[in-house]
Amino acid sequence: MKHINLLYIGSLLLCTIAGTAAAQTPDTLLLAAEAHPKVRMAWQHYEAARAALGGAGILPDPKLGMGYFIQPIETRVGPQRLRFSLSQAFPWPGTLREQQRQASAQAELAWFVYRDRLARQQEAISLVWQQWLAARALLQLRQDELGLLQLAERTLLSQYGSGIQPLTAV
Repeated sequence: MKHINLLYIGSLLLCTIAGTAAAQTPDTLLLAAEAHPKVRMAWQHYEAARAALGGAGILPDPKLGMGYFIQPIETRVGPQRLRFSLSQAFPWPGTLREQQRQASAQAELAWFVYRDRLARQQEAISLVWQQWLAARALLQLRQDELGLLQLAERTLLSQYGSGIQPLTAV
């Protein structure tokens, strides 16, 4: 799983960020981190908590009912054929305020979880980016060393061919 994650980050970096270390701006870090599924999931949780915040702390919907009796029911005021009812539930005092506070706390928690996952992902991307830059610099260094060794070999061979250097110098 870790290899897949690193492969995902590496391919994302190579596709979205080209160039040197100067290309690693906060915008590209944010773009790469927000493309990660865990970060997107945390953002969706935050959006859901924010949406639930609007409905918390309000009275429940009133209930309207209607009943029709096929056979009239006799009551003391006469036969009853049709019945309408309207009811509204009122919660205990302080319950609505507590629901609002709890929904607000849930939204705040979801925001902090999102920011944490985003920061962790940016840190992981930065680490992979730095490792890639170090490997690239090391590769460049090795190529320069190889070029110098090839130049020294050509120089010594030409000096040996002209008789300036003995065979043991080559």
